[in-house]
Amino acid sequence: MSIEQEPEAWMWEEEFCDEWTTVSSIIKPKSDKQRKNIQPLYTAPKRTSLELEIADCCGSEDYREGFRDGALYAEKAHGIGGGE
Repeated sequence: MSIEQEPEAWMWEEEFCDEWTTVSSIIKPKSDKQRKNIQPLYTAPKRTSLELEIADCCGSEDYREGFRDGALYAEKAHGIGGGE
């Protein structure tokens, strides 16, 4: 399941006094002949869990259980996940 992230800000080049300069804003600019290379800026998404899937084919039941316990330990150490 992926959630589409919204841009935090925008960056572009804008013409001022016959020269191009880089500009950024939290408001998306309108595209026109004085603005070019408009790009969205994102922050790194916050992880809520490691979102691991342990396939049934990956070793014994004990192996899968140990792997799950290790993943939950890593989540707890990094302050993510539900710790279930």
